[in-house]
Amino acid sequence: MPRVVASDVYSIEEIACRRENGVSIVVPIYKNAEVTLRCILSCLVALERMPGAQLYLINDASPEREIKALLSSFMEHQSVHVLENQSNLGFVHTVNRGVELAGNHDVILVNSDVVVSPDCFETLALDAYSNKRIATVSPFSNNATICSFPEFPVESTTFSDQPLIRLWSAFNSARLPLISAPTGVGFCLYIKRRALIEIGQLDAKNFPRGYGEENDFCQRAIAHGWMNAISANCYAHHEGSISFGSQKDQLIERAMQTLDRIYPTYHQQVAQFISADPLVHHRLLRYLQVSFQTASPIVLHVLHNLGGGVRQHVDELKDVIAKKIISFELLPLSSEACLLRIGHPNRLFSVSFPQGNFSELLLFLQLAGIDCVHFHQTSGFDASIYDLPLKLSCKSIITAHDFQAFFGTPTLTDSNGRFDNAKIETGVCSIPRAILDSSLVIFPSLSTKEIVLQKIVPSRHVTTPHPEPGRNTASDALPFKRKKSYTIAAVGALGLEKGADRLEAVAKELAPCGKFQVKLIGYAYRLLTGVTTTGPYNDADLKDIIRSEGADILLFTALWPETYSYTLSYAIDSGLPIIAPRIGAFSERTAGRPNVFLYDIDVDNDKLAALVSEAIAELEELAVIPPNEQLVVNYLPDFYVAPYLNEVGLRRRISHELDFTYISGLQVTAREVEKATFREKIFIFLWRYSHTFGVAQLLRLLPFGLKRYLKRSLTRRSVIDVRKRVG
Repeated sequence: MPRVVASDVYSIEEIACRRENGVSIVVPIYKNAEVTLRCILSCLVALERMPGAQLYLINDASPEREIKALLSSFMEHQSVHVLENQSNLGFVHTVNRGVELAGNHDVILVNSDVVVSPDCFETLALDAYSNKRIATVSPFSNNATICSFPEFPVESTTFSDQPLIRLWSAFNSARLPLISAPTGVGFCLYIKRRALIEIGQLDAKNFPRGYGEENDFCQRAIAHGWMNAISANCYAHHEGSISFGSQKDQLIERAMQTLDRIYPTYHQQVAQFISADPLVHHRLLRYLQVSFQTASPIVLHVLHNLGGGVRQHVDELKDVIAKKIISFELLPLSSEACLLRIGHPNRLFSVSFPQGNFSELLLFLQLAGIDCVHFHQTSGFDASIYDLPLKLSCKSIITAHDFQAFFGTPTLTDSNGRFDNAKIETGVCSIPRAILDSSLVIFPSLSTKEIVLQKIVPSRHVTTPHPEPGRNTASDALPFKRKKSYTIAAVGALGLEKGADRLEAVAKELAPCGKFQVKLIGYAYRLLTGVTTTGPYNDADLKDIIRSEGADILLFTALWPETYSYTLSYAIDSGLPIIAPRIGAFSERTAGRPNVFLYDIDVDNDKLAALVSEAIAELEELAVIPPNEQLVVNYLPDFYVAPYLNEVGLRRRISHELDFTYISGLQVTAREVEKATFREKIFIFLWRYSHTFGVAQLLRLLPFGLKRYLKRSLTRRSVIDVRKRVG
């Protein structure tokens, strides 16, 4: 099992004195002169900190003339030995030749597609001699399976846009304990000469071409009582497999089969190492240190844990700003706990903190150097969540995804799900005045701004639509195609306030003529009579689903002033005609668009059905209906390109050392896999059976309020999100 490798010496000076051998670096070379040059130059810099070290550059009969010309330029360089195989021996034979030439030196194997840090060789040597029984040491890298950083155990692109010198600088801070592993990784591998003498060279017979040879060596080392250590004290950049090209997968498969034959438990050992993830705290600390040194602001996004449009907005916003801003996010787990997710897009680390008393969370965020807290939706959080910006002395932003924080209710609807203007007057704002005065409030629509400003006036606010990198919200309207019958489609998860009952009523009104089929692409809070329901969907598939379901016109039946509506975005992107209520974001977001039909929110259902029929008739005649409403919509354009970055800002960071003892005491997980709770499993079981005919008829007799209460007692997530967790 993986464990911390205890140091049996007490100072770097003592470790340096203990090393009885010199060090030789062996670089097998075959292809790509440009990449190889970067490797050689980095090795030469690292060599300067290793007096007496030698560099062996071995050309394995490369077919590229540029390689020979490149290597010849280093032949006169002190401490560099340029050699050439008369024929192509393969990676492992070439390494063994270098091991032999190195005499009694320890050896560092370096792939020709690796760029090492200036202190890499020195650090690996110090780590190797921190314990007598260490045979091999591997550094962290962007692309080195169990040594990968910060993603694990896969290739990482998180810091691909950062200069290597910035990563190297972060790794220069306090030394971290080594972790033993079932194998080292051969892209950059320190091997003690004493281990080579006792164990033997790499196995060129079973692994002649490369892949698997270092795993075999490390397993032999373990069998002889040695350890293989992974070091988070240095970082080497690895471009990956330039010599093997298209043969890589085949070579790996063959090597893994050989390893299984020789070491039947090897892959089990690796799987256990990955599952235990003993390096997660090391990676988190180094991630924070790299992030702290970047020129990028760090933003904490605060949101509920219920999925939906808020989740979609935060994910897409982080996509848009990923190259300029580092994103953390905070979600409630329960009334006692919250979860801090670190890293985008892969949510590299998840750290649990208590709720109510945010002192532990606050300490971590102070150490991380948060520049701005962006509040999206605070349902599920303790009221003291709004204290974070003041206690962190950082900026804050509030996005009005709904009306919960401003009026105490998300949709401003009554018990029948209809918009109730009185809710504005009686509503209570949960945002402290000090935060409203110091924050920028973002309204995603003019309608939302007008409603909030009736009672609450933030000191600063801006109106700008959500960024939508995956959709064209200015797409052209498609000409309508005349048909014998038409599919009227609604989209989304329809509750009472989203107009599920209205959709059913419209379907009933349209049914007698036999010309229309009404579909719900999504699902409703109950089974809708006369409406074909397709069920939950993934957002990424929605555009294709709208097309495959044969939708001819898209109908929105919301009874409240939606602040934005992502389903409307998909509708616009589809190019299909749209029928929507004249309330909330619908009017302004469809302003000036052809083939749009708006209706008053209080229209009777039979008249709405008549509007649908009339709209189809007009489209049959004209194919493209000119816009009949021209609103002046004054959005701030491109807000999330530059103004958002300026608003977030970058504070003057205070230099400090992150303490590994503190970090290692946190509840940290990586590769987070959300599992459904027992209650959520019950909910999905009931939901599936609720759509059978008999049960559906029975549920129709229950009051909506009771059904909503029962659903929320089991889960407050959407059906889509719960199904993803249940599987």
